[in-house]
Amino acid sequence: MTVAAIVLAAGASSRMGSPKPLLEIRGETFLGRILRTLAAVDGVGVRLAVLGHQSARVRRGVRFGGAHPVTCRAWRRGMLASLRCGLLAALQEDPGLAAVLVCHVDQPLLRAGTHARLLRAFRDGRGDVLIATHLGRRGHPVLLSRAFLDRLVADHRIESLAEAIAVHATGPGEVACRDAAVTQNLNTRKALASLGVQVTFGAAG
Repeated sequence: MTVAAIVLAAGASSRMGSPKPLLEIRGETFLGRILRTLAAVDGVGVRLAVLGHQSARVRRGVRFGGAHPVTCRAWRRGMLASLRCGLLAALQEDPGLAAVLVCHVDQPLLRAGTHARLLRAFRDGRGDVLIATHLGRRGHPVLLSRAFLDRLVADHRIESLAEAIAVHATGPGEVACRDAAVTQNLNTRKALASLGVQVTFGAAG
């Protein structure tokens, strides 16, 4: 059973004021750190980073470490467009994949063990969609089964992942995690400051 990991990194980062994939934390870019963390998760095969805004610059500035960058030309249409782009690329890389793990570029502090926890829950049959939670709050990553993905790709009326889960998930489940980063979205400078996270903006500014 193979699982692909998709990191959504296509947005304009307008609230941050600098491209989030290129921000540096503890000597690594946000995107590079996430991809490295995913490489340490047993069961994750193909790793994809979906790019959009300033994609050429991101390709030059990030260490992909064997992961595949994919540029979504329709990134301005929102997250679901980027996710669909990543899904199609993942299926081309591995037509037999069983699920995908969906991650966001503004969560570089997520631990490998958190991703692994969702994979274990999936293997245990806990749902066709699994959502990480921390202290009762839903966050990311989210694991989507192949059956759910097939329904999502076929339904072009859906406008968001939340809507797709509400309409097409037959057994969505929550996976409790001790990792506070599950609900921490570092998408503004205020959010960074509130956590005391030291980030370098120079490479992206």
